[in-house]
Amino acid sequence: MKAFWQLCESRSRRIAVYKEWVDVGGDDWELVRQLILPTSCLAASYPNPKPHRERMKIVRYPSDKLVAIDPDDRKNRIELTQQDIIFHKLDLYKLRKLLCRGLSQLRTSKSKIQDRMHVIRVGSLEFKTTAKYPVYLLLCTSHVILREKLLLLTVKHNSSGILILTPTRMRWTDEIEEIASSKRMLLVPLEAVVESKQQALQETRVWQSYLETFKQLVGVDRPGRTNIQKPFPMRATRAASIEKLEKLLEAHLIAARDYAYYLQDQGLEPTLLPRPKLKELAVLLGSHKTEVSRCLNDPRAKVLKVLWEAAGSIESVMKYQAKRKQ
Repeated sequence: MKAFWQLCESRSRRIAVYKEWVDVGGDDWELVRQLILPTSCLAASYPNPKPHRERMKIVRYPSDKLVAIDPDDRKNRIELTQQDIIFHKLDLYKLRKLLCRGLSQLRTSKSKIQDRMHVIRVGSLEFKTTAKYPVYLLLCTSHVILREKLLLLTVKHNSSGILILTPTRMRWTDEIEEIASSKRMLLVPLEAVVESKQQALQETRVWQSYLETFKQLVGVDRPGRTNIQKPFPMRATRAASIEKLEKLLEAHLIAARDYAYYLQDQGLEPTLLPRPKLKELAVLLGSHKTEVSRCLNDPRAKVLKVLWEAAGSIESVMKYQAKRKQ
C-alpha cells in the first residue's frame, strides 16, 4: 500500500487515470479499487511505461482516435480508449469508513467532506465514555501546508489532545514534529498502522503502540485525573466566534509568511499561500459558512478584517508579525 499512500499526498486533488491507480494498487488492487470513483474530467497526459521518462501527451485525431505519445520518442505510442483517460478520484468517505472499521477504538465522524479539503475529520478516539479525542486525516502536498493545518487545528481544539493521521512520513519535518509534541498532538503514518487484508483495511500491531503513546500524552490512565472533555457550546456568541477566527487567521498568516521567506531563501519568487476559504474556516470554527461571513462583516470585527485582507496580499503577509503567542 506504500505507493498508494504516497500518491494520496502527492496530488492536491487526489486524482489519477485508472492505470495509475492500478499501478499503485499492485497486489492490493482489489482494495484500492473500492477507494476510487470516476470523475467527469479527462486527462491531457498519460503515464509513460518507460521509467524516469516524461509523461506522454494525449492526442485526439479527427477520427476520434486517441493516442498517447512520448514527447522524447514519438515512436513510443499507446492507443487509448475514452475510458483510459478518465480521471478517477480518491473516495474520501469510503476511505474514512474503512479506516474506522479497521482501527480499534475509533468511531466514525459524520461531518461532510469536500473533495479538495486538506483536513478530514475521521472520527474520535473513545477510550472511555468520558474520554473522547478528535482524529484527523491530513492530506497535504507539502510540509508548509501540513504545518499550517496543524496550527489551525490547535486553535480549534485548544491543544486538548489530537491524533493526526497522515498517509506517510513524507511531509514530516523536525519543526512539524516539535509543533505536534508541544501542542499535545500525535502524528501517525497510515502506512505503518494499517494493512490490506481480504479487501479491507486492518490495523497492525503498531497501531496499539501508538494508542498507548497517545494515552500517555493526554493522561488517560493517570490516577486521579478526570478525563472529561468539555463540550463546545452549541451556540457560541458572535464575539467569541470573531476572536476564534482571528486566531485561525493569525496561524495562517504565520505559516504563509514562513512559506514566502522559505521560497525567497531558495532563490525563488515568494508566492502567496492560499487564504483559507470560508467553508474551511467554518469547519474549523464548528459552524457554517454564513456565520463566518457574518463575522467578517460585523462592525466590531476590525482586527479580523485587517487579518483577512492581509492574508490576501503577499506584501502584507511578508510584513506580518504575530501579536499573540502561538
